[in-house]
Amino acid sequence: MEGLNIAMKTAYIKWLWRLQNGNNSFWCKVIQGLHKLNRKPWNKCAKKTLLGVWQNITKSLDDLDSLDISPDDIFKQHVISGNNTLFWKHKWIGSNTLQVQFLVLYSLESLKSCYIDERIGDNGFKWACKSTPTSAQAQLQLTNLNSLLCNHIFLQGPVKFLCMLNLDGDFTTESARRLTDSKVANRGCDPIEWLKRFR
Repeated sequence: MEGLNIAMKTAYIKWLWRLQNGNNSFWCKVIQGLHKLNRKPWNKCAKKTLLGVWQNITKSLDDLDSLDISPDDIFKQHVISGNNTLFWKHKWIGSNTLQVQFLVLYSLESLKSCYIDERIGDNGFKWACKSTPTSAQAQLQLTNLNSLLCNHIFLQGPVKFLCMLNLDGDFTTESARRLTDSKVANRGCDPIEWLKRFR
């Protein structure tokens, strides 16, 4: 039963991937409207007070933590300037979110859920802080952030949510199955008996 439960939660992840890549689809707009997903990190895609099927699907991300599977190890945003990627809260540059990399600057930010194009313009970084960063640590982080942004080359092409499990960036239940099998094996548990629908 545990194996079937894990298999179903693995398959649920595909719906989260589809939500990020189908912004113009009617069902995506319905989910985004009902759960008020504007300016929310991609892995926070359900309103806690709104119960239903979609919230159960999003819980699969939390449940997969028990297998040491992190959403950030599965998905990455293909970023172009001016898209709907959150500047601080999405993992789009460097090894972690800018919120984590530059915690002091993030604490001074006046709009913590700002988009990239609200912080990067033709003249570089557009700072909007509650108070001027005067401490030595804040000044150092500001210098490092400016350097990181100046050296970043924005990708070309359509905005897309990439799956890191496949070279083409598309998510498949097969790729998720391989990842899950490897994590289960590392735990020394019995292999999952995958049904045909999850392959």
